[in-house]
Amino acid sequence: MNIISDRKDTDEIIPIWKDTYLQGYITISFNDIVKKLGKPITNVHWKITARWCGTKIIDDGNNKIKSIVYTIYDYKDQDRERNVRPWQFYMWHIGGHGKRALDVVRELFPDAKILSEEEYDDMIMRNTKNRCYGCNEEFFLIDLERMEYGKGRSALYCKNCVSRLKENKI
Repeated sequence: MNIISDRKDTDEIIPIWKDTYLQGYITISFNDIVKKLGKPITNVHWKITARWCGTKIIDDGNNKIKSIVYTIYDYKDQDRERNVRPWQFYMWHIGGHGKRALDVVRELFPDAKILSEEEYDDMIMRNTKNRCYGCNEEFFLIDLERMEYGKGRSALYCKNCVSRLKENKI
């Protein structure tokens, strides 16, 4: 595993995290990341207060060397520094150029809870409640459907209310 911060491309130094995007999340303490990857790059951007970057170099079997870039960072969460102590668990973002970045981070932190962006969204949908616009009862988001109720307006409805809307009974 190579943990590097930059690569040389022509005559210009290009950050390895350039054009990476969210792949998932890791729940782990700041101290545990520092033990494995060292101190973070800090004050990177107004949206990020700490970031670790690295690559894993692999041979794809056809004598082609590939580099898998990963980043671990806090995004738009300035409260982290005020509310979370270094030994407490925190949900960090994992970035990369593709889903293989998650595999690299799983190798680095096999005991950490790691979710892909899709798994995280599914967890939110299954564990977050909201009210149906039709009957005002509370449901998990996964059980609600977004329906239009006027020009440019929509709301969340339960299955019963969706059926009644389709029959024009609401």
